[in-house]
Formats: sequence, C-alpha cells, structure tokens
Amino acid sequence: MAGDVGKSGKASLESLKAALKSLKSKIEVDEEGRIKFNGVRYIFMDQRLFMSSFEGIMDVLGASMKSFMYPSLEITGYTVANQLMSQGVPPEETLEAYAEYSGTRGWGVSEVVKKNLDKPEVVVRMYNQFIADWLRRNVNDLSVRFPFYECGWGANWVGVVRAVLEKLGRKPPKLTFREPKCLARGDNYCEFVVGEE
Repeated sequence: MAGDVGKSGKASLESLKAALKSLKSKIEVDEEGRIKFNGVRYIFMDQRLFMSSFEGIMDVLGASMKSFMYPSLEITGYTVANQLMSQGVPPEETLEAYAEYSGTRGWGVSEVVKKNLDKPEVVVRMYNQFIADWLRRNVNDLSVRFPFYECGWGANWVGVVRAVLEKLGRKPPKLTFREPKCLARGDNYCEFVVGEE
C-alpha cells in the first residue's frame, strides 16, 4: 500500500514504537492540570481538527501561504534542532535525532537517506506524513483544489540543517528545499531535498 514504511528497510516501526514508549514515560501532568514533556506544555489534537484548520488556511491564503508559513516552519525546525543539541545530541547526529523526533510526535516516520554537510545537501524521506496522508485520503483532486500545495515540512528541515551547520561553526548558505516526491500527489512517501538556494 502506498505510504507504507519499510521500502528501504531503514525506517523501522519497531524503533518508532520503542521511542514512543520512552517518550510516553516522560509525560507528566503538573498541579495546574497541564500536560508536560521535558517541562514543556503539550496538547494532543485530532488529525481531523488540525486538518480542517489547515485546509481553511490553504483555501484563504492560496499559494501565498508559503511566504506566510514557511518562515515560521523553518524557525520551528531550527529551534527543535538547537534544543536537541542543547540536550546533548552531537551536531553530526542531530538530523537523525530530528527524524526520530518527527516520528514519535506523529508527523511521520522519517529517515535521512543522504547527508552531505560540506555541500550542503540533505535528503529526507517521510512515510505517511501527517498532512500529506490526510490530503491523499480526503481531497479528491488536489491539483485542482490546491494546485500550489507543497508539503511545508521541508521548511522544517531547512531550519534543522541551518542549526546543525551553525553549531559546527559554519556559516550556512541560503538554504531552500524541493519536494521531488509527495505522498499527497501519489508517491509512496514525501521526499525533501535541502540544499543551497
């Protein structure tokens, strides 16, 4: 079935299950009734609720959503990568740690399939990516309703790569991403290629 994990053998469902179990053991409820993980407040949100909001944003903003949303998504990836590194993840392992982070939070099992930080060029695959999976199953003709759609998760990866390069003491070039494969458009997974603009 399209979107299944394991075509390359690298994206392991067993490791995802173990990582999720470890994550769940660290979730706490404070005296004020807030759900917290590592001291940060979390929410659990139904995919339908999230996607009805997301589709509404795409309906209103159209193609301009990229210029509004992608910068904030890049900041998100950059921030999480820096948090991972401040928690002791070496910069050289942060891309893989972020892939695990994405999977355990439900965004989609992810794997880094190519990493060249000297060039820089990073290729990431996401299986059953949260947004693309919904769109594939629920939007009859994506190319008509949202012809501009491109998964913004690639912008997250731009931020992650930038954070890693900075931590390694390198001045990152202007980075961008492209998505040669997209689950929502009929491929078996989403693939993001992050590199110099």
